[in-house]
Amino acid sequence: MKTINGITGFIKFVVSGTTSNAINYENAKFDWEVTKIGGNNTGSNKATVADGIEIFTVLADPSNSAAGGSPWNVADNTTTDDRVMPWVTALRFAIDTAGTKGEATPATALSQLTSYLHNGHGMTYDTTNGAPGFGTFHGNQLSQDSFNLTNYINKTGTVVNCYDQAAAVYTLGRLLGIEVNYAYMNKFGYINTVNLVGVGNCNNPFYVGKPSPYNVPVVGSDDTGRTRFGNHAFAMLGDNVYDACALTLGELFSSYLTSAIDTSTPAESAVAGTVTNRVFRTIALALP
Repeated sequence: MKTINGITGFIKFVVSGTTSNAINYENAKFDWEVTKIGGNNTGSNKATVADGIEIFTVLADPSNSAAGGSPWNVADNTTTDDRVMPWVTALRFAIDTAGTKGEATPATALSQLTSYLHNGHGMTYDTTNGAPGFGTFHGNQLSQDSFNLTNYINKTGTVVNCYDQAAAVYTLGRLLGIEVNYAYMNKFGYINTVNLVGVGNCNNPFYVGKPSPYNVPVVGSDDTGRTRFGNHAFAMLGDNVYDACALTLGELFSSYLTSAIDTSTPAESAVAGTVTNRVFRTIALALP
């Protein structure tokens, strides 16, 4: 909001230069000139923005339905509800902190984002209850799920479950203009040994508090006392899975089901999820 000659309002600037062909975040300086206010000539009023202006380049307009729309869609041009506007802190996080700067394709950008959220953001899976730390999730119910991205970015806690990790990839990926979806499976099943966020190798995700010998993350693959995922969430770009909970970067969904889910015995196969258990859901952003 600027005040010039006693008139206060928003000023729209038209940039004549071109942006990068890849995701980018930079501070730029602009020379700008005001020639008219309210239709009246002002003469020569030139200035340089000395402090710099943050410029964010993403792969597509986050509010455009072709790039995902929700949760960054803007209902109208006058809205003041910042839950549906691209947040500067989220853009800085997705581009600069998560390291997607310079990525020019949706697949490479989403791989980098997923990898950072798994390896670099310092989150750890809830190996006691598998409960979400940053959102309200309703499984297969029709009510929309919500995710507190602000708290997730600021790390008001560090314990997560798969819903949190999938929601982070979904919301930040769509902020970058990537047509990523939030996938949910109920049921999922016993897991083969995967790289569980903050835990490492694990095929027994709820081992904390279990009696020996089931109180460790990896047990015998057919041990009857090991635990399983009753359901699971992850992100998808087309037919490819991006899982920031059990690290997966672009694996085909059909292959992911085989590599992640243990069906080696009849008992394990009986509780294993299939493509028919998968649904796509939307996430609403919640403010603190």
